[in-house]
Amino acid sequence: MVQYSIPVGIIAVLALIFAWPHDIIVMSGSLITLYGWSAVDSPGLLLSAAAPAMIVSCIAVMGTKTAALPLSISLAVTGVLSIICFVLWELWLGSSYGRSSDMEPLLPLRLWRNRIFIGTSM
Repeated sequence: MVQYSIPVGIIAVLALIFAWPHDIIVMSGSLITLYGWSAVDSPGLLLSAAAPAMIVSCIAVMGTKTAALPLSISLAVTGVLSIICFVLWELWLGSSYGRSSDMEPLLPLRLWRNRIFIGTSM
């Protein structure tokens, strides 16, 4: 089963690259927005994928060998730093400075002000 995960992942990434629309113009009222690859929050996507991968790898390494303690500690620290960097990146992207870019935040942190969102996320 493991030997098929890499080719399937490569095919999925290639399908995403070729199927993603280059430019879409969305008109709602008087607002015209252009979406495409420039709107994808690539750093946020990378950080949000790296954090759980590092933490799960840390747990997996800790369960196998006691000699791998430095590796597991470094994986845990890297995972926690990825989470912190993700939150800081999303805060910056949602701020007035980050709004000058075309990217949309992966997780708009203003959602955490909504009690319904908090309740369903817990």
